[in-house]
Amino acid sequence: MNIIVDTREQKPIWDIAQNNVKKLKLDEGDYTTLELKEIAHIERKSGNDLYGSIMQGHNRFKAELIRAK
Repeated sequence: MNIIVDTREQKPIWDIAQNNVKKLKLDEGDYTTLELKEIAHIERKSGNDLYGSIMQGHNRFKAELIRAK
C-alpha cells in the first residue's frame, strides 16, 4: 500500500522517511493511498480542532465536505 500524507499535516501518523509514504498536497482530507486517491480520504482532527471546525470555521468545513462529495 502506498500512503499519501497531505503536505499541510503537521504531525503525520506515518514516518515520511518510509518508502511507501509520500507527501503530496491533498485538496480533501489528511491521508489517502495511491489506490484510493479518487475514492476515499481520511480527515484526522483532535477534539478541539473538530469543535473549532464545526462551531467557528463552519463555512470552510462545509465547503471542504462539499468538495469531497
